[in-house]
Amino acid sequence: MEISHTFAYLHVGFPRPIVYSLMCSTQFFLDEHFVPKLFDFSIAQCIPEGETQIKDVYLRGFVGYTAPEHISMGVIDEKCDAFGFGSLLLVLLTGQRATDILNAEFTTYDCYCNLEKKINEDNWFIEAVDPIIVGDGLSRN
Repeated sequence: MEISHTFAYLHVGFPRPIVYSLMCSTQFFLDEHFVPKLFDFSIAQCIPEGETQIKDVYLRGFVGYTAPEHISMGVIDEKCDAFGFGSLLLVLLTGQRATDILNAEFTTYDCYCNLEKKINEDNWFIEAVDPIIVGDGLSRN
């Protein structure tokens, strides 16, 4: 929850949204109370006033966490951070690396569509979640 609140604050807590663009599990420290703290704002950028996205930006972020529209069209916005956050959740829940989840098919938009299809098919999520995390908490019903 703390990670999602951090990104919500970056996106709505300032006069202009800040896009972080560097989502990855290694971009967080845990404090003494195990609360995640975001760091490394080296490529974070404000969306220009009157705009809804940043255009013509160089490819940034980590493989598996980068939104397909950033890869294919060279634009970033808050949705790109949301995509990266979704990838982070998959990594945390499955115990796999983002690159393993995507089967090393990073450069095409189709790989992201295939991942979405895979998640929605035949209880894939239940099968993929690390059993240590959920114990007996997920049901196939």
